[in-house]
Amino acid sequence: MHPAREEQVTWHRALWSSDFPPPTKPEATLRSLGIEEQEEATVLKQCRQVASISYVDFEVLHTKKGEASRQIIIFTYNNMAIEVGTKAPDFTLKSKSTGEVSDVTLSANYGSKNTVLLFVPLAFTGVCTGELCDITAGLGSYSDLNADVIGVSVDSPFSQEAWAQKEGIGITLVSDLNKTTAADYGVLLDDLMGFGSVSARAAFVIDKEGVVQYSEQTSTPKDLPNFDAIKESLSKLQ
Repeated sequence: MHPAREEQVTWHRALWSSDFPPPTKPEATLRSLGIEEQEEATVLKQCRQVASISYVDFEVLHTKKGEASRQIIIFTYNNMAIEVGTKAPDFTLKSKSTGEVSDVTLSANYGSKNTVLLFVPLAFTGVCTGELCDITAGLGSYSDLNADVIGVSVDSPFSQEAWAQKEGIGITLVSDLNKTTAADYGVLLDDLMGFGSVSARAAFVIDKEGVVQYSEQTSTPKDLPNFDAIKESLSKLQ
């Protein structure tokens, strides 16, 4: 396993066929196929032609009668959050509170406020509720740092409103129902425990010029972002 990024690795296991041409997406290739042995460098080159695949490992699985099968373990970093220094992807997403559906645009804060963007997987789940209730309780500390806090999930604005009312969540929640914003920020998961595609748990600090100053995707959806580090980043933008 690639040691430097072990906590951020997503991986797929696949049997590679030497006569199976590289497709446009790795997911189409990552399937069980009868294979012939190939040079690792050739496979890695082909992988890099179809995706941002950073590391390939090989493991002999078993030997059938007169046929050797190998497993290629491909480590990808395609779901990595966008990096510090990146221009934050702008968005306009729906939000619902006090009975009204409104648009929330990230760039509306440019020139006046910093933004803390919190991606959470799903409404009405324990860790997400705890995270955003804690943020609500300490919202004043973010206001003191001239920061607007926005929560993003793939739930509908109606579900988000019901969630906020039930749990007393006081930050702005926006609906990434079509999942494009999570994808733009590099934090869209293919699947979470069979619930389908949702955002990872992630946090970004975006300054008044629209540049990412802090970026974190947690190792697992059960882990919380480092809020002390987030506040430290904000304090440097005062």
